[in-house]
Amino acid sequence: METPDMQLTAYDFGDYAISWEHGVGATAGLYGNNYCGVAFIGTKGTLVVDREKWRLFPETDNGQYVIPAMPEQKSSGKDLAFLSRT
Repeated sequence: METPDMQLTAYDFGDYAISWEHGVGATAGLYGNNYCGVAFIGTKGTLVVDREKWRLFPETDNGQYVIPAMPEQKSSGKDLAFLSRT
């Protein structure tokens, strides 16, 4: 028996569409991250969020960013503190 390691879903809302891609068992995270994370891919850029940080990858048009670039934003480590109850 085989278990799929990828899931793809497409939602069509008429005026816009959303797609969800889910991967399991990859040796590296999204965009070279060490941890699992999620990428929100839009028309002006991609926002990548994981346990340690978030990064924005702007799209370009004729070699120019369509939105301002931002440096990597580190987490304080307390953002998800409510999830761990010791």
